[in-house]
Parts: sequence; C-alpha cells; structure tokens
Amino acid sequence: MIFLCIAVFLFLVSLLAVLPAPTNMLWRLKVGVTEFPLLFFFLCDVALVPHIIINGGAGVSDILLVIASLLFISPLLRAGLVAQSLPAGIGAAFGKTEEAELPFDAARIFKGFQFNKVPYERIVYKRDGMLQLHLDYYRSQGKHRSPCVMVVHGGGWDSGDSQQLPALNSYLVSLGYCVASISYRLAPSHNNPAPADDVRDAIAFLKEASGRLGIDAEQLFLLGRSAGGQIALLAAYTLKDPAIKGVVSFYGPADMVWAWSVPGNPLIMDSRAVLKNYIGSTFEEAPQRFHAASPLEFAGADAPPTLLVHGKSDEMVAWEHSRRLSEKLNGLGVPNFFLSLPWATHACDFTLNGPSGQLSTYAITRFLRSRTTFPA
Repeated sequence: MIFLCIAVFLFLVSLLAVLPAPTNMLWRLKVGVTEFPLLFFFLCDVALVPHIIINGGAGVSDILLVIASLLFISPLLRAGLVAQSLPAGIGAAFGKTEEAELPFDAARIFKGFQFNKVPYERIVYKRDGMLQLHLDYYRSQGKHRSPCVMVVHGGGWDSGDSQQLPALNSYLVSLGYCVASISYRLAPSHNNPAPADDVRDAIAFLKEASGRLGIDAEQLFLLGRSAGGQIALLAAYTLKDPAIKGVVSFYGPADMVWAWSVPGNPLIMDSRAVLKNYIGSTFEEAPQRFHAASPLEFAGADAPPTLLVHGKSDEMVAWEHSRRLSEKLNGLGVPNFFLSLPWATHACDFTLNGPSGQLSTYAITRFLRSRTTFPA
C-alpha cells in the first residue's frame, strides 16, 4: 500500500511536465519538474527498479512509475527537438555568427556552464526625492570599452530586485559584455511609465559614466524578465535610441489590453489585480492607460531587433503575448526570433543548466554576438 501511494504521488507530480499547474504552489513545483527533470526521473527509478527486482514488476504501481518516468524525462527529449532547429532559426533571424556552445547538452545539467562568478559594484544611478535607485554593475574584463547589457528584473511590477537570477550576469561577462542590473520604482506607488522612465535614466547614467565604467555607450542591450520584459520592450520601442542594439524579453507581457480581456487562473495569480496595481486603473476606467503600457502598440518598423523567450505552458503570462508580438514584428520586417519552449512555464530560466536555461542562454549568446562589434 505504501509503495502504491508513492507511485500515485509521483505519477500525479509527473503530470506537471505536460499539463498546466492549477495553483501557485504547484506552479512552483512545475518549475522544478520541467527544469530539473533528471532529478525527478531518478526519484522514480529509485522507487521502481528495486521493486521490479524484488517483485517482478507489471503491477499497477510499476506501470504508474514507468509512465511517470517517461513524463519526467519528456522535457529533455522535447528540448533536444527544439535544439535541432535552433541554430538555423537564430541564423535566419539575425545572420550567421560564430557558433556558441551546443544549444542543448544533457550532460551540462550535471557539469553546468563553465564561468566564474563576477563581483558587482552597487551604484546609485538616480535620486527621486528620498528614493535612491541603484544598479548592480558587473564590469567586463576586456581591455577595451565593452558593450553593455541592462537587466530589468521581474516581480509583477511591485516586487523583485536587481539580484534576481544573477548567474546569467556573470555568464554574459564571460562573453565580453558588462552588465548593469537595475532597480526601478515599484507599483502601486509608481505606475506605468515610471519603470520605463527609470530605464531611460539608467541609460543616460551609463552613457555619462561610460568612460569610468568601461562601457561602449553606442552598444547597449535591454533584457527583462516577466514584468521586466514588458518594461524593457516598452523602453526599447519608445526611446528610439540608436544605441539600443537589441532587446530580450523573457516571458514578458506585450499586449496589456488583451491581458485584461483574458485574465489568468486566479489560483495562480490575480492578473487583473496585478495589472490594476501597475497601470493605476481598470481597463474600463482608463483604456488609454492600457494601450500606453502595451509594447505591442509601439513596435514599429524602426524597433530594435528582438529576442523573445516564452514557455508555451506559462500559467502567469500567456505565451500568446510573445506570439502576437513576434507576428507583428515579422509583418514590419523587424529582425526577431521567438524561442518557444513547449514544456516550459513561467520562470523557466530559473537555472542556466536546465532545458530552458540552456536553450535560452544559447539564443541570447547568438543574438548578442550578431548585434555586437568588438574591437579588433
């Protein structure tokens, strides 16, 4: 009976690899199931193999564990399929570049990416009354001025900080970039477009301090996650700064009007409450505010090249946001690539070494290299 309970439990957990999470707590578990698949696969094997050896297998419990094992390993198999077409897709979108590492390598889940953790310097870039906004600056080790990636954190516009998922920052430094991970004014005290204005001011600060910081002020990139993706896209599309050579959005909302009209599962997140908190009204009260917060509406033929990363199983910010934006960019002739991850949920880049983390890190590397000119 105990073994059957274990088998049923693991089988139910394995369903998260292919089905949407019904609650916020299960969404958190889904991140683990889809981005640490070998761990859950081995848990099944630890339970299954001894039982088959001792009892011969073929019982209900054994069948459930076999199915669970296959479901747990499915993100790896699906990642392999995406990886096969990824290099050609990136090349078609942004041009051929020097190859990055393999798009996906199952062995990397154990050995990880090879780079050193880079220390950062915390710098105040803006003062707004009593409020001080800072950025965490990761300096490139190159001898020349380096292109800079500005990272905008997620957190539903009302939380999060500049130290969110910092591993990618050090990895980008290993590629020859410097990184500025910024804080910004948060809702509900500050509504759209305050965060995008903070990005503008952070860019102005980096340009002014470029000599001291070793930044090539004519080669800047914006990268945002979730709410930060919306902020990064909105800033990139409205500032029209030629120094912004590209923008990367991880699972960021792009169409705020559509987001209000199709609210998500309230057991995951009350999306309308989050939107009202950030925009400062409901859609019915002030529809123009939702239009003004939608990067999709500001994407024009002069928009900078764009890389979109989104899990198709994202329960917090619908995959449809990135699909809609990519479709519009394609119609405008703006170079863009939509890395769609069929198994992945929100925060799919939680670890660089998981299936989503490896593919997105490869895509970012190729994207940045295609838009960057390094000194000879």
